[in-house]
Amino acid sequence: MNTRGVWTLFNKETARFREVWSQTLAAPVVSNLLFLTIFGTVFAAGGNDSGAYLHSLIPGLAAMGIMMNAFQNPLGSLIVAKYTNIISELMTIPLKGWEIALAYISAGVFRGMLVGVITIAVGFFFVHVGFAHVLMILLFSVLLGGTFASLGTIFGAIFHDFDQMSMVQNFIITPLIYLGGVFFPVSAIPGLAGQIAKFNPLYYMIDGFRYGFTGTHEAPLILSFVVTGLFFVISYSIASWIFQTGYRLKT
Repeated sequence: MNTRGVWTLFNKETARFREVWSQTLAAPVVSNLLFLTIFGTVFAAGGNDSGAYLHSLIPGLAAMGIMMNAFQNPLGSLIVAKYTNIISELMTIPLKGWEIALAYISAGVFRGMLVGVITIAVGFFFVHVGFAHVLMILLFSVLLGGTFASLGTIFGAIFHDFDQMSMVQNFIITPLIYLGGVFFPVSAIPGLAGQIAKFNPLYYMIDGFRYGFTGTHEAPLILSFVVTGLFFVISYSIASWIFQTGYRLKT
């Protein structure tokens, strides 16, 4: 493994989003802060136990921050690289496909986890956030970030402009995240809609991540781990293959 090459590319990708931290780190945290304020106020006004709800909501928002930002990092980077024709230089560096994928995906995971950590830290101003199983939090954080960074890499290779990027993010990724149990337990959805929601793989990813904080889960924990791990392995393998073959990158 070319450790220095992977580290150099990783450092380049993290420097890219660190230079505009107000957009890549602060903006999503502010959005999550608004969600916390609005939902907490609504539940308190309705005479509900807003503290119990926020204790469940904060991990959900952290999971959303990890997924969205891990997805956006390689996606935006690859599209910009195509615009500036830097992509041709990327394909000539002395790194194997899986090593390039590792650098891009690790940078996406890093950005996603930074947003997740900051979201949890901000959450402490609203309610005490529990840490029932720290190892599970770390495991699902890496798997969530790795899966969505891999998906961002795949779509970044396929797409050639930001309009296509926005379409997928707005009409596919965001709805799946919102309906995956970020804001509410999927078990609360009545009837057939609730059963259909359980076919959403993000439901199992978010539920497993939330378990690390609350110690409770709706779906079988082993199923959540299998679904999350399987999606990570498949998406990372495809991303590695894209860099190895140059699919949609050399043309």
